[in-house]
Amino acid sequence: MHEIKFHQTHRPLRHFLWPIAIASVVLAAVGIGIYVRSPHAPANVSVTHVAAVPTTVTYSNDVGTLKLLGKTDANENTLYVLATVKVHNNLKTPVFLKDLTGALTMPDGSELLTSAVEKNDVPATFTAFPKVKEAAAGKPLLLRETEVPGMSDMEGLVLLGFRDATQQTWDQSKHAAVKIAPYHYDPIVAELK
Repeated sequence: MHEIKFHQTHRPLRHFLWPIAIASVVLAAVGIGIYVRSPHAPANVSVTHVAAVPTTVTYSNDVGTLKLLGKTDANENTLYVLATVKVHNNLKTPVFLKDLTGALTMPDGSELLTSAVEKNDVPATFTAFPKVKEAAAGKPLLLRETEVPGMSDMEGLVLLGFRDATQQTWDQSKHAAVKIAPYHYDPIVAELK
């Protein structure tokens, strides 16, 4: 029986350079095309209106009043910042908002941080502080888990409550911002003032 033999000629490396070069150029062109056509940020955030509403709750330990353990006669100040925020989705797929936070930077560099008021806490906040409800003026709220459809805008009110802050705190702050964090993407920061 005869043995089958395959005879291969050895090709030098230079014969493979042209196909490798062509494949590299094609892959680079595809990569550049994807990069140029893809949005670099999933969404743009802008603040169209801001209102600061200072609130004060006074605790009293007078006879015949409700006693709170550990509380003496004192005031509890909360500064509510109502920011009308517009989110533009740059993607063709929906973006869901995971977290909404706010920050006030004081002249000494310290920061006051807060999360937006939760959906379930909004009615109690509006009942306790009618000035905050009045400032909201029936505008729709931008809340966690809000869906921003692809290639469209969503505008709503972000309600931030800064504890132990007053109108003077707001006026003296050197920087204020709201941070919108969509799922699976980096947070987007917009200036409040």
